[in-house]
Amino acid sequence: SIVATGMGAPMMDFLVREARAIVDGPMIIVRYGSCGGLTLQAAPGTVCLNTAGSLSLQRNHDAFAGSPLRRCAASLMGPYTFSGVVLPDPDLAAAVTQSVKAALGDRAIEGLNVSTCSFYSSQGRSDANFDDR
Repeated sequence: SIVATGMGAPMMDFLVREARAIVDGPMIIVRYGSCGGLTLQAAPGTVCLNTAGSLSLQRNHDAFAGSPLRRCAASLMGPYTFSGVVLPDPDLAAAVTQSVKAALGDRAIEGLNVSTCSFYSSQGRSDANFDDR
């Protein structure tokens, strides 16, 4: 089956849990999504394959709060927290990589994926209207 999810980790969590509740036996889930690139190799139109794994970056909302008490408590952790790297299944990653590179050639690159808790504020985008240090 091919199933589409909404955007973000909560939707992926929802899909995995709901699918597991109704599917007996093995499941293979491959998520395709959009991303920004932190390298010149990841120009628009490039497909980035997370063969090095994925990690999660979460915004610490207290670090951006107006309350000095909340900011003080948040200063112990910093404005963002990172999870450890989760490696992909090696056989599945190799199969997806081979297929995508055969179809796209040099428009497919390999690297580490960082999934963020929001589309803008956790990705270091500069905008004078928002405090996203």
